[in-house]
Amino acid sequence: MNRRLVEPRDEGSALIMVLGAMTVVMLVVSVALNYGLHAMHHTRHSTEWYQAFAAAEAGVDNYVARLNQEDNYWQTVDCGNRALQGPRTDQACGWNASTQVGWLDVPGATDAQFHYEVDVTDTPVDGTIHLVATGRAGGDTTRSIAVTLRRGGFGEFLYYTTYETKDPADYIDIPKRDGGDGMSPSEAMKCATYQWAGRDSNCVDITFIGGDQMNGPVHSNDSILMTDGTSSPNTGKGPHFYGTVTTSMPSCNREGGRTVLTTDCYRSGNSPSAGHPVFDKGIGYRSEVDIPQSIGDLRQVVVRGQDSPVTLGCLYTGPTRIQFLAASGSAAPTMKVWSPYSDPTRLNPGCAGTASGSTSAWPRIVPVPQNNLIMVQDVPSTQLPLPPSGACAAGSLGTVPDTSTGTDLPNADDWNQTLDDASCRYGTAYVEGTLKGRVTISTDNNIVVVGNLLYQGGPNGADALGLIAENSVQIYHPVSKTQSCKDQKTWNGQKWVTTTVCTWVRGTSNLTGSLKNPEVDASILTLNHSFEVQQYDVGSNSCVSGSSACLGKLRVYGSIAQKFRGIVGRGSTGYLKDYNYDSRLRYAPPPYFLDPVRSAWGQKTFGEVAPRYGG
Repeated sequence: MNRRLVEPRDEGSALIMVLGAMTVVMLVVSVALNYGLHAMHHTRHSTEWYQAFAAAEAGVDNYVARLNQEDNYWQTVDCGNRALQGPRTDQACGWNASTQVGWLDVPGATDAQFHYEVDVTDTPVDGTIHLVATGRAGGDTTRSIAVTLRRGGFGEFLYYTTYETKDPADYIDIPKRDGGDGMSPSEAMKCATYQWAGRDSNCVDITFIGGDQMNGPVHSNDSILMTDGTSSPNTGKGPHFYGTVTTSMPSCNREGGRTVLTTDCYRSGNSPSAGHPVFDKGIGYRSEVDIPQSIGDLRQVVVRGQDSPVTLGCLYTGPTRIQFLAASGSAAPTMKVWSPYSDPTRLNPGCAGTASGSTSAWPRIVPVPQNNLIMVQDVPSTQLPLPPSGACAAGSLGTVPDTSTGTDLPNADDWNQTLDDASCRYGTAYVEGTLKGRVTISTDNNIVVVGNLLYQGGPNGADALGLIAENSVQIYHPVSKTQSCKDQKTWNGQKWVTTTVCTWVRGTSNLTGSLKNPEVDASILTLNHSFEVQQYDVGSNSCVSGSSACLGKLRVYGSIAQKFRGIVGRGSTGYLKDYNYDSRLRYAPPPYFLDPVRSAWGQKTFGEVAPRYGG
């Protein structure tokens, strides 16, 4: 009997299972491999992303280093710098619209380069350079950053002084026992030495006193003198510094790991105690900062020359008064100008304006020269007719305030008009008013603030005013004078002849026009002298209601840089200080404002922008 063999029903299932398992394994391996490759790509891209940013930063550092090595590097195109090469028209370098972008390797890096583009359009005006640096990594990953570069300026400080001593030009050559300084101005030039370097002890050093408030960064190359207040409500209190304070006083230098106490960084006028100055952010050492000795090439901004800007600023001659007029709405800002020794027909375009009166050429209403310079020069010796060598005629610059009831400017009864500073041949500017816009005033002599000087947009607006004086910036303070006469006998060879000799003697009273609690919104720079108050030792900073002697506080919003420490008050006379820093000055100084000598370039603003190339 034949039997049929029956095959098992699961025959071949093992093979199917093996094939299935292999398929699953292959899928897992494939997914893992794909994930790994993707992760490697992501990691590589992420690495290149950060490398590109670092390369862009290296580009910024490279350009800043070139600037600090050669201060005027920005003025010409460096054809040998491949990082500057690009599609641009530059005949000196032979570059044009089809020129390939140049890249420089990042030192010490592999496959990372940078390129940068430089915009120096604003550099002659406000000292800023706009730089866009692009970094590249891996050949095609790019990132770009935009920075604003600027040299360290006086806008870094609310208050800067070279010498913490009285201006030698202000010394009175009569004995101290008679109220003088005991040395002549020429002898006082020996005071132009740092106290820490051995300044003569007879020099008059100026103090910060109780009640003074400095709300911003302060620096002095000299040793700062602090004294407690001696009158209520500041008796026993020291000055208050709300910002950082630095000095070039060697005893404050921690170099070499030496221990430095706070009291090693200033001098105390209180004996035997150290006084009570308050430093909210401390006091430390900083190397000396040098002030310019002249306005340099600023004159080319107002006198046409090879390097002059397209639009010249305004040049006025002799004593000139400038009153900024508040502008309403979108109206263009204007200023009222008195400049009796300037010929309106020979001024730069836009600087003559229109006459505001019918009886004379001055005053005139003039547009404020936006982002530009106003310069007031001495009267040239060749100009005819020459003004008097003494004070100008009373009222030749209007009245203070500028109303029908104001007092003449100049004021014939003002003691200040007997001084050499008041010469009608000097380039002195008298300024006041409310500014809308950005402008700088520069003078061959002094700048005298004759009224509140304010920003229309307030502290957070866009207004900016620079005041640069070859000599001093002063707060107007007219005081009384009296005449003292005495008979004097002289021998004429035959007999004694009696003549009466009269001299002016300063009085002790404020005159109408003195400023009570004035405010000055500006960046102030005095190249050879000081920021000071005229006749600072007359009037009182402790105000009694209705008192004509009251002066109060001097409020400054901006910055002050001066060669010698100007006096705004002494003890209870003159003004107390209320100085407040305009932080905008770090990156947006007034136009054509001068910088310290030997200051370094650095970043003022920083931000990433869309990649310029690839990305």
